[in-house]
Amino acid sequence: LAFDADGEPVAAVLPPEAVWLVYPEDRALRADSAPRVLVESRLPLTWNGWRLVQLDLAGVAWLELGTAGGDAPRRHPVRGRSKPRLVTGAPVPGVHTPDGLPVFATLPMVRLPSGEARWKIEVRRSGSGPVLAAVGVSGDRWDPERLWDRVPRPVLGELVVTVTALDIPQATGLRRAVTVAEGLDVSYSPPLRLTDTEGLEPAEAVLSPAPGMTASPGAAMIPAEVTGVEVACVAGPVVLPLRVTPPHCRVRTEPEPGSGGAPTAWHSLGPLPLQTADLIRGGALHLDLPGAAGDPPIDVVAAGGTVQVLMPSKQGRYPLRRMLDTVSAHGGAELRITIGARTAVIARISASAPAGDPWLSG
Repeated sequence: LAFDADGEPVAAVLPPEAVWLVYPEDRALRADSAPRVLVESRLPLTWNGWRLVQLDLAGVAWLELGTAGGDAPRRHPVRGRSKPRLVTGAPVPGVHTPDGLPVFATLPMVRLPSGEARWKIEVRRSGSGPVLAAVGVSGDRWDPERLWDRVPRPVLGELVVTVTALDIPQATGLRRAVTVAEGLDVSYSPPLRLTDTEGLEPAEAVLSPAPGMTASPGAAMIPAEVTGVEVACVAGPVVLPLRVTPPHCRVRTEPEPGSGGAPTAWHSLGPLPLQTADLIRGGALHLDLPGAAGDPPIDVVAAGGTVQVLMPSKQGRYPLRRMLDTVSAHGGAELRITIGARTAVIARISASAPAGDPWLSG
């Protein structure tokens, strides 16, 4: 028995959202990918031997309940999952190809729609590279792990995954390129680079590849004047060049809503230079601090001390005009943030010649 979040019964096709399921607890519930359990609840005593659970079906293509005898289970499709999907997982943080594409440490999984329709799945190296895996199978009989059974491991390189319908030529297939460095892990010290006078804090990236793969260099030093460095992973005859960019502080200014202006480019290397004219124009300062626990207050520092503290708006922005009077009175200021025990200057504001306020007429 299936019910939506409001308690209404669900027909044969399940929605890609939260549903309540009631089923015999001695029957296994199966899916193409494990659904997230939202709630497990108890049923009245008269329902002894049954289980009540709420599942999130957002990433699931089908559900089925194991049968008590030898009968084939009935598979229930999830609405909107009628096309093949490629599930990649999260990319390796801070690691990209030279073209800026993400790199994944886990093998991509092909999810097929439920049913007896047959599909051809093929994985080959990009360009004119060889075919690594090819299989023809129906959705009801497909196990995503099978795709990699005969592929040499660990897998490294840019792969092209193609899924083509065999029985229904007009059915929508799939073609996608994905870069994989199977089992690659990267750690950074510090975990977040803050700005300093030379650019960014120097950092170290330590690459931990899977057995059968090497990384050169295994530990890369990133100097203050650059955001990232080039490295390479090697597995057998495959060499994959990569760029490693540790998480770092970025800052930019964004225009007043409705002004028609555009945000400035992200700035990372050293404090962002600003003038009081920038504060007069208005807008907001936007900080990007990957992995930080929230948006920190900004200290406005002049004459050797903190003269104002800027708190972020609900949107995580810092209005520039809010500190105009303070900065003008002191002839300039520095903007500082503190992350843990570290303090960094993220911007320097210098005084400029008085300018008319563009938002005041006349």
